[in-house]
Amino acid sequence: MDEVTTTNENKNIVDQSLQSEDQDSPDGSIVSPYFEDKEKVVIVNGLYVVYNTGKLNEAIALDGINFDIRSEEYITIFGPSGCGKSTVLNIIAGLEIPSSGNVTVIDQDLASLSSDEIAYFHRNSVGMIFQQYNLIPTLSVLDNVILPLVFEKRNVRERKKLGKEMLRRLGLGDFEKRFPQELSGGQQQRVGIARALITDPPIILADEAVGNLDSQSAKNVLEILDDLNLKSKKTIISVTHNPEHLFYADRVFYMRDGKLVKVEINKEKEREDAPQITKERTEFDILLQSFPDLSPMHLHVMLAPFKAKMLVAYFLSRFESEEIKHLEEIVKNRLLNALDGEQLFSELTKSTEIGGVGMTAPMAKKLMAVIDDVMDRSVMIKDQNESLKQGRNKPMEKLIDRLRHSLLEEFEGELRIDEVKALNRGIEYRLLSKINREEFMEYLDRPFSDGGVGLNRKTAKKLSRKMELIMLMEYGQ
Repeated sequence: MDEVTTTNENKNIVDQSLQSEDQDSPDGSIVSPYFEDKEKVVIVNGLYVVYNTGKLNEAIALDGINFDIRSEEYITIFGPSGCGKSTVLNIIAGLEIPSSGNVTVIDQDLASLSSDEIAYFHRNSVGMIFQQYNLIPTLSVLDNVILPLVFEKRNVRERKKLGKEMLRRLGLGDFEKRFPQELSGGQQQRVGIARALITDPPIILADEAVGNLDSQSAKNVLEILDDLNLKSKKTIISVTHNPEHLFYADRVFYMRDGKLVKVEINKEKEREDAPQITKERTEFDILLQSFPDLSPMHLHVMLAPFKAKMLVAYFLSRFESEEIKHLEEIVKNRLLNALDGEQLFSELTKSTEIGGVGMTAPMAKKLMAVIDDVMDRSVMIKDQNESLKQGRNKPMEKLIDRLRHSLLEEFEGELRIDEVKALNRGIEYRLLSKINREEFMEYLDRPFSDGGVGLNRKTAKKLSRKMELIMLMEYGQ
């Protein structure tokens, strides 16, 4: 896909996300409850940047930007190329002077600082990670990392000790004597991260940090940034045009044409030390409680659109708004048996110009496999429903084994026998509604020594999500 197409797609994503929102006065000061008591480390008021003022080619890069960023937040500035997001980052870093407006970073008014003070601020208060790595090819990996310490007048032995520790922390301990061109793109970017961290700045600025990386290397770098935020308590301010990266942020600043057009809190971002909030009943819970006599068919018809939305969201989120709506309608018709498998495949692979979705055959088969798998598992639950309610274990053993195999289909690790037994126990408790979704996920994530299964958080979240899809589908059979 060329850059123009990508830019247009991302502009469409921003446009679609702003429907029914107040675009004239987005509140950049609203934060999640977790950060309400945190210190404001970045305050931006009335930020304007105008190039070639008064000339025919005058261009407004930033048009009245206002926002606050709290300590330990992970902020992502999102928008298409040319919307001004990198300009914002450069101004926060002290690399660019705005035409007007005030920018305060860690209680320092950047406009009042001298050139020497700006240089000191840039070395010690913020660390920058660039898309192009910006490593010096004639210096070794270690020398690239410790270069900022030279200006701190630290002795060579101390610099090298700190540099080696940082490289080991990022999994690059064996590469300290190599030169940048001898490393992969992902490794070079990790060197860039090490250099940004070497002076231990409280704020990390990442300008399209994974733009030049393959998907796996990009994921590794994003997880490093996430780890720096959650465990090292660094404030992360990143810039991206890729919507897949928004998952990591606490808040997303949507930009378009030099303006901040929307601020969105990511309520899915989890923090271990966040206060536990009792989950309120959903509309679905109220529906089931309020209408206990609804027949399975009535529930099925009522819930089919919701099921379709969940399945499509589970599978992918790469399509535009109208395409997603059409895809949900097709999946809903499959759930209502208005389409058989062959007809579903035809609708998925048919060109968009003639009313289809335009998927490739492998992608369509993958989505169909997800739908069939979830429906098959829900049939198992339906067949065993009476036995589950009565708590008889033997009829459940086969069901639990099959569910476990389904949940672990994409799991790349290995479980010990005692861990498998623990997982089986968690599946049984969830089927019997002895635990809810959050408790099931916590059980999967909890260390085995503490009575859990011992999976990592992301795997636990993925498995609990799939388990909920399977259980949801039971109501439609």
